[in-house]
Amino acid sequence: MGARPLRATAILALTLLAACTGNTDPRSANLFDSIRNQTDGSYDQRLEQREQRNAAAVEQNRQIERETGELETERSTLERRVSRARNRIDSLQSRIDRAKSQGASGDELARIAEVQRDLDAERRRLDLAAASGDSDSVLAGLRKIRVIEEQTKDL
Repeated sequence: MGARPLRATAILALTLLAACTGNTDPRSANLFDSIRNQTDGSYDQRLEQREQRNAAAVEQNRQIERETGELETERSTLERRVSRARNRIDSLQSRIDRAKSQGASGDELARIAEVQRDLDAERRRLDLAAASGDSDSVLAGLRKIRVIEEQTKDL
């Protein structure tokens, strides 16, 4: 009679061991896995890992938002500079057009043509710099426009 309870206990133990699959996912763990996971802290570890991943994702989103804000500020500054440069180019073009219409002499016409070429070149460079978002080139263009403005003060 002693062998029968021992055999029943062994079968029960083997059945319980076989029922434990080692699954730590609460959605698919069976009853025995769930009990084991609760007692050995597997669920708590899983929860902690998820909270850490969530915190890292939140911080990454904050960093992206900061970078987006910085880029928006840069874009806005670049747009203002491009607008200012285009206004100055338009003003210079008006000055050149006025000088042409006032019947300039041969030397003045040659000078006006040279300034017109410089201005056209700056307009093309500004368009390329604005399209590419190259702030340094826009600033260089503004400096060149100032030089052209100085050259055309007497037009």
